[in-house]
Amino acid sequence: MQSTQPKYQIAKRLVRVLAVLFLVSGGACFFIAIRSFATPLSERVGIGDFHYFFFAIPLLFLGAILAMASSLGSITRFFLSSQRETLKDAFELKRDAMQYHLQEIAPIQKDTINYMVSGTRDSVRDVVSAISEGIRGEGTLMCPSCQARSQSSARFCHSCGEKM
Repeated sequence: MQSTQPKYQIAKRLVRVLAVLFLVSGGACFFIAIRSFATPLSERVGIGDFHYFFFAIPLLFLGAILAMASSLGSITRFFLSSQRETLKDAFELKRDAMQYHLQEIAPIQKDTINYMVSGTRDSVRDVVSAISEGIRGEGTLMCPSCQARSQSSARFCHSCGEKM
């Protein structure tokens, strides 16, 4: 016997049934976990049914994803058919907002960024030179007798007094 429904209708119905099953079972697990969590510790033996949270959250997530996936086409068709003019106005409003941003706000953002970069350029240069100086070991000498660091211009060690 030939089915009169297209295959995507059968698949959509199956996805909706699975979504409802996941949502109901996830909700039941969540309710059990909340009930266990809310009971006083004096009435519980062990940890109770708190572990049902670990089942509830993935089940609710999968159910919500499947429910959205199964009804996404219907929602899109509804909005496109009933509010075509409203969508056209919304796109024009978005275009106007983008144009306003490009003309009015973007130059101010550019000036602010340039001001911040020019103000921090010298300090960044100082930090980079200090790091590179520390890596290369410039500016310091190590005393051969006590292994203390002294300035490269020093003739004697500042710790032990030995000649460098």
